[in-house]
Amino acid sequence: MSSVEYPDGRPEDHPFAGYFLPYPDQNWGRKGEGFVSTISDEPPQLNWIYVDRDTHEVKYGDRAESEPHIIGPWDVTKMDKRVTLEGWEGFMAVRYGPREWALYFDRDDDGLKGIIDPEMWTMEIELVRRERKQEKPDPDDE
Repeated sequence: MSSVEYPDGRPEDHPFAGYFLPYPDQNWGRKGEGFVSTISDEPPQLNWIYVDRDTHEVKYGDRAESEPHIIGPWDVTKMDKRVTLEGWEGFMAVRYGPREWALYFDRDDDGLKGIIDPEMWTMEIELVRRERKQEKPDPDDE
């Protein structure tokens, strides 16, 4: 598989491919689960999606990296369309500079006051869940 590059030479990031999975030693019941994503195809690897307890930035890492932070419960809205954390949709995009954005969770619902520089641009966003299209199976694979 060849690597795709942007016009400025940066390699393309690995596409997000997330799904819900029970987080070890957590039982949120009907409230949700943990959230994982692939971070590479070769070799195949998963990391937990979490929110940094201090900065409120959405990050990913292995279990040891994620455990001290906000690990869930992750879920979706009633119509299975939008992603929630801790029962609500408090996600924000924060602009650091030209073409530099990061995903945050506004846990305190205060516009990330005291968390980010007030001069930074922010935008409330929705994380929309979209399933991958199922392709017709190849009969040779059966």
